[in-house]
Amino acid sequence: MDAVPWLFVESVCLCLDRQSLRESCKILSWWGNVSFATSKKIHTLRVFVGEHEGKLYAAARSTVDDDVPLESVDLKFTTNFSIEPHEWVEQLSSSIWKETTLDQLQMLINLIRPTTERRHPTRYDPESSSTLRLDNSTWITKKLYSMRLPVDSVELSIETKKHQSAAEEFLDSTGPLYDITFWYTYSSLKKSTVDALINKFVPVDGGFFSLGSQTRLTRDQLERLVLKCRALSCEFGVRNHDQKKTSAGRSTPSMVIYESSSS
Repeated sequence: MDAVPWLFVESVCLCLDRQSLRESCKILSWWGNVSFATSKKIHTLRVFVGEHEGKLYAAARSTVDDDVPLESVDLKFTTNFSIEPHEWVEQLSSSIWKETTLDQLQMLINLIRPTTERRHPTRYDPESSSTLRLDNSTWITKKLYSMRLPVDSVELSIETKKHQSAAEEFLDSTGPLYDITFWYTYSSLKKSTVDALINKFVPVDGGFFSLGSQTRLTRDQLERLVLKCRALSCEFGVRNHDQKKTSAGRSTPSMVIYESSSS
């Protein structure tokens, strides 16, 4: 194993989720040494959204959960991104967090090579996922939807008709999704959007599929979701909004929750 080229080990590390990368670092050989050195270079692009201020702030997060200035990292070792709201963006440390624009964000994301490239993960790892989380419906959240970001995880609350329309267009354009959560929607999601989400959802260990209480699944949609999970030998639960266990064959719950616990 000591004869394996450094660049090969490095390329493998870039494809690993964070948990697997940490395990790779423990290998008592050249491989482990290179993995450890590479892990120090790997980062997540982290973006905080001031939803009401209409501002974006960016930094990089290391594999040991330290936030560092984006300009201090090699972007070719940035494997994923996290975009989430922050109530007090203007109070973030100016030595680490830098204000950025939507155009600059698009350029940064275009440089990222996702860890899930060309393959599905065996488990959902939030640290390694490219995530979009939005809590409010403002002009900047609508702009983020329109960017068609290459996410594999979403966590959304949608308050207006215009934002829901923008979100549905965005969701129709995404690739595979391993974690889907809607806390609230303005109205029931379109049938075509729900169909698309079921088609895009990939059941993996630790994954989640939850539609807000405003959306009811048809019997056919629920059956397709259940069969998809069963086909991959995943354990799953289906519950109503009041969290009472529901039989998938007898009802169409207003909120479907799927959470894999397969081993």
